This record gives sequence, structure tokens and C-alpha cells, in this order.
Amino acid sequence: MSLAQLLLEPTRLATESLARWHGEGVAVQLLERITAPSDDDAPSRLAFAERPSALDLAELLQLPRPTMLQHRSVRLSTTRGTVGVAYSAVVLSRIDEEERRRLTQTAGSLGRMLQPRGIRRKTLSMRLDGDGDPDTNVVQTRTLMYRGNRALGYVHEKFYSQPTNVDSVMGLTELDDPIGSRSSPGTWPFERPGGRPDRPSPVSPRPKQSSNEV
Repeated sequence: MSLAQLLLEPTRLATESLARWHGEGVAVQLLERITAPSDDDAPSRLAFAERPSALDLAELLQLPRPTMLQHRSVRLSTTRGTVGVAYSAVVLSRIDEEERRRLTQTAGSLGRMLQPRGIRRKTLSMRLDGDGDPDTNVVQTRTLMYRGNRALGYVHEKFYSQPTNVDSVMGLTELDDPIGSRSSPGTWPFERPGGRPDRPSPVSPRPKQSSNEV
């Protein structure tokens, strides 16, 4: 099974798919967190993420009127390097008070915070960059996160089949005047392949993928 196939599973979190693919835990490092009205074009420091305009984002999330969104940029890493980067926008009025608190005060995985009350992923697009070899591909996805029939958030992610030096493939631009408020960057505990937050696992080679893996 390829990384792209793992990422297409609607009930599996992206960090779980990455942990399974790379054979070790995945850490989530918060790079940016901005809260702003949905009709503001809040900037993102992740150069790869061509974030939708405020109007397009409102249409994707089915927002009848302006509301508050939380914009987040994160880096996903194993002990061997960066395995992904992601941008997300979450509709704060559509999640409960505890979820809002965690999103505002912690640096954890977005999916892990929202999963207890149930979420599903709807893939809008997937693009593979590379030479066709599943071991060297870069996978970009655009997804919506739903609870029931309501879209909770939009996510644009870029995943690497092999750990990489992210600075060589992604431009990080420091913002002089960010909209809203920004948190201090932080790192969430590693997630093991089974999805349990834990301490980093020792470096180990990625297990060989087989066509009959489930």
C-alpha cells in the first residue's frame, strides 16, 4: 500500500498514516496560530500552501456569514527529519468549548483534538510530485474535515515519502505584522504507529510495504 493510498482512508488521521508509513512516531510542531474573521485574508508563513481566498474558503466551509477562524501551520517530523507540513483553517463556532480551548492553548494534532467527538475527511484533491516511485513521492492533499454534515475545517497538507530537510523544499517567511494573535511555537508528544501519544521511538527503518497490507 502506498502513502497516497493510506492518506485516502477517510477515518484515519494523517499523523496515523504517516506513522504507519515511516514506521515510527510523528511529532507535531506548531509554527503559527492566528485567529481572525473569515472575511479577512490572514497570511500564512507556509509558502507551499496556496491558501484559498476568504471568499473561496467561506464557500468551501459553507459559511453563510463571517465568523471566527483559527489558522494553523504545523511541521510533522520523525526522529529522521521532516515528513510533512500542513495549513488548516477551523470554524471555531462549530466545535465545542473544550476543543476550542485545546486548539487555542496546546500545540497538538488537529485531527487528534477533534477525533473524540467524531470526524471524517473528504479529499478535495491529491497531487503526487516526483518520479513515480512510491518511496520518493511527495503527496499534496486538500481536504475538508466534517462532523455530520457540517464542515469543521479545511486542511492543505504536503507529505514526504522519505524524511527530508524541510528548509530545502519549503520556504518559511517570518511575518512582520500577523493578523490576530500568534502562539509561541511548540511541539506535541510523538504519536506512535498505533496512534498513541508517547515519547519518541528509537530510529528504525521504515517497514517494507506490501500489496496485501491493510
